[in-house]
Amino acid sequence: MAPTAAEAPKPSPPASAPILTSRDQIESSPDVVDRVICVVNNDAITQYELDEAELYYLAETREQMTDGEARKALRASLLQTLIENRIQLQQAERDKVVIEDAELAENVADIMKKLKAKDDKEFEEIIKSQGLTIEGVRKRLREQLMVQRVIRRKVALRISVTEQEIDKYLVDNREKLETGLTFAPRHILVVPDPNQGEEGWLEARKKAEEAARRVVEEERRKEAKRAEWVAKEKADAATAAHVAALRAEQKERIARVSFF
Repeated sequence: MAPTAAEAPKPSPPASAPILTSRDQIESSPDVVDRVICVVNNDAITQYELDEAELYYLAETREQMTDGEARKALRASLLQTLIENRIQLQQAERDKVVIEDAELAENVADIMKKLKAKDDKEFEEIIKSQGLTIEGVRKRLREQLMVQRVIRRKVALRISVTEQEIDKYLVDNREKLETGLTFAPRHILVVPDPNQGEEGWLEARKKAEEAARRVVEEERRKEAKRAEWVAKEKADAATAAHVAALRAEQKERIARVSFF
C-alpha cells in the first residue's frame, strides 16, 4: 500500500461537494480531474475521496476547517481510516455481502429523523447545505453497512461458548445472580410411588395436604406481620401527634408566663 503519483481521470465532483484541498494541490490540467494518492490491493484511493471524507467528518462533528499541522494530522488519520475501510470492503466483496435497498432505505430514514427532515426534498437540501450529495451519502452508508456486517461475521466466528462454560458460569455466580430474587410457586406436584398402589396415592395426598398447610400458615404469618407493622405505624403516628400537641401546649404556657 505505497502512495503513488499515478493520476486517474475521473468525472468532476458535483458543485455541492467542493474539493477541500488547497489550490496548489490540484492539477491545473483539464485532462486530469482527480489524483490517486494511495493504492490498496490494486484499488485506488483518490484525492477526491480524501477530500470527501474530510467534508463528511466536518459535517458530522460540526467542526470548522483548520489549516496547518492540525489539518495535516486530521487528513492523515482520515486516510488511514479510508485504507482500513477499503480493505474491509474488499473482504465484503469477496464474501459477497449485499445490502438490500430496503435496509439502506431504513438507515436513510433514521438519518432523516435525526436531521428532523420532513420529506426527501428537505433532506436533500440539508445534505446539500453541508456540501454533500444524496448519492454520496447513500454510497457511504451502504459501505458502512457492508463493513459492519463483515466485522460482525468475523467476530461471531471467533466467539464460541459451550454449554459446559455456561453451566460453570451459572454455578460460580449463583449467589450473585440470585441476589434479590423471590420465588412464588403456582403448582406443587407430588408424584405417588407406582409400586405402592393405593397406599402410594394416600401418602402422596398427605404430602400434598401438608405442603398446602405450610403454605397457608406462611401466608397467615406474613399477613399477621404486615398487620402488626401497620398497627405500629399507626401507633407511632398517633404518639407523634400527641407529642406535638403537648409541645405546642407547653410553648403556649411559656408564652403566657413570659407575657405576664
